[in-house]
Amino acid sequence: MDLSGSIDKMLRVAAVTSGLLVLACLQAGPANSAGNQLFSEKWQDQFVCKNTGTKTCKTVSGGSFSLKTTFSGTCLVPSDIEPGKSNSVEIQTSGAFKGDTSTASGIDFTDSDVGDDFGIQVFSNKTVATLSTGPQLTVRVCNPPNTNCKIVSFEKVKLTVNSTGDLTVSVSGTTGKNFNGDMFSESLDAASFVGEPSGDVTDAITFDVTLGCFDSGSVNVAVTGSVKTTAKTSSKPQLSRVNVKGVSGAI
Repeated sequence: MDLSGSIDKMLRVAAVTSGLLVLACLQAGPANSAGNQLFSEKWQDQFVCKNTGTKTCKTVSGGSFSLKTTFSGTCLVPSDIEPGKSNSVEIQTSGAFKGDTSTASGIDFTDSDVGDDFGIQVFSNKTVATLSTGPQLTVRVCNPPNTNCKIVSFEKVKLTVNSTGDLTVSVSGTTGKNFNGDMFSESLDAASFVGEPSGDVTDAITFDVTLGCFDSGSVNVAVTGSVKTTAKTSSKPQLSRVNVKGVSGAI
């Protein structure tokens, strides 16, 4: 019996199946991507006066955000983020299409070697990599005039890869500037609505992650929330308070 034809057919099927598995791995999206909350963010303008030899008053603006999502069944394994692997990571949000992009440029984090640069915790079924130090995530803060200086961490990045290839990405940060003008994290999107009339706000941004063999591609994020803006008075400038959340999925 000539089995060459059957064997050749089996090999072709195996090759196609292998290719599809690789493609699926590289293009894995967020778990429960439709309607999955990606982040929440708040931003507030405050009119602050301090006596630094002379009385100084100014608007101090900032807030905080928390972002977390899971990509299921990626090509990654826990050891990919352990020392010696030299895998790079890039996390970005971009857009603020309806708002002012000059005030809300979002996350733009990169690191060339997760295993060596992050703090690594290895467990039986997962590896966790955490970073909250270094020039991208810290700032030198001083009291006027340049006294009592200290290094302050304003952003934390956490990556978790488990034994089934699930990648969880968490980023949290303090945004805006302090009274001295020291810059912290950029706003994801909330700051783009400063000065808008009080009411509901909407926007559309994108989010993407690359880590080693994995590339999420551009994930659409629908942003909704509210802004409250108080009018300028004789003693205070116009001030805004914004709360938004971002939900991943089709826009």
